[in-house]
Amino acid sequence: MHGGFLVTVFDDLADNGVCVTDNLVGLFRGVLPDPAARRQFDGLPFRTRRGMVPDGRVTLRMAELFVELRFLHWGTTTHSDAHLRHASRCRSVTARAAKVHGEYVKKASDLDAKFCGTSAAERPGPVESRLAAFGTVRPMAVGHCGGLSPFLEELIDAAADSLVLKSTGVACGVTPQPRNYPLSHHRVWLFFFICRLG
Repeated sequence: MHGGFLVTVFDDLADNGVCVTDNLVGLFRGVLPDPAARRQFDGLPFRTRRGMVPDGRVTLRMAELFVELRFLHWGTTTHSDAHLRHASRCRSVTARAAKVHGEYVKKASDLDAKFCGTSAAERPGPVESRLAAFGTVRPMAVGHCGGLSPFLEELIDAAADSLVLKSTGVACGVTPQPRNYPLSHHRVWLFFFICRLG
């Protein structure tokens, strides 16, 4: 299910001007220094190797960023009473989004320990360093009731900006005018399109 949702979100962003790269399964293989370790890595099931890397990479404001899609289904662990009563909006989504980068740092550290022999005192190893080169893994989190993480809203805004430039015939590289009806319309359309996936 996650894979189907991910394809839909990435296709929608790409169709509206956001540069997206998926299929990062081999991202860390090249930094494994030992050929035997690379062969061992290649022997792992595809699903296992897929879970070791972020979902994709997007280009936003000339920067390449790792991204990870997370859906929060309804439950007391994902939508606690404290989160529901919290003064800030989308507290459950924000809390889940905040954990994403740390999860991938741990995965990278575990890969270094298993395939590169990197001890805790020697961190960061090759895999963790490769991950760090792209900065923080940005969470695209969607809550059960349609709440979005701030970075996903930023991506939607970027797609809306690009779509408006295309639909109004404005040349690339020209600073868009202040947001008007067409831009608001496109952003709302994208917002509801992604929300319905949750």
